[in-house]
Amino acid sequence: MQGKERLYLKRPLQILQLLNFENIDKTFQDYPTLIYDGPSPIKLASIKPKGITGNKVTIEEAKKSISKFFEAEKISEITNTGKNDSGPINTYSFKVAFKNVPKEQNAVIDVTQTGGQVYWMLYSRPSKAAKIDVTQAKALGKKFLEAHGYKTWLIPIT
Repeated sequence: MQGKERLYLKRPLQILQLLNFENIDKTFQDYPTLIYDGPSPIKLASIKPKGITGNKVTIEEAKKSISKFFEAEKISEITNTGKNDSGPINTYSFKVAFKNVPKEQNAVIDVTQTGGQVYWMLYSRPSKAAKIDVTQAKALGKKFLEAHGYKTWLIPIT
């Protein structure tokens, strides 16, 4: 008799669970359908980068862009380290060595394959003590970028 009681008690529990699922389903039917028309990964992948214009440049032309960016007389060597064809903006990568500075004080820079524009740059050099505050650093950075043709920004430097 003990087995029949357990079976008898399990059935109402299973029926109750099914009824709860039906109630949940009916509740969700009352909610409006969400229509999301924002960016999706597919849309984002097909967006053409803005500001990257011009013809495809060679590695030598990209080196000329670097020479103009850093001023050719300060550069001792520009070494091509590869290229990036996997993202939305294809680039050539370089290592730049400078005259009259230690060898480890160099720059790593990417130049766009379309138009030969500097895409990003990191200049490694030692920094001993702070000589300027953050506000002055932002102003100097903005001045540097504007001097190199980067006057319009989506994110303001404030």
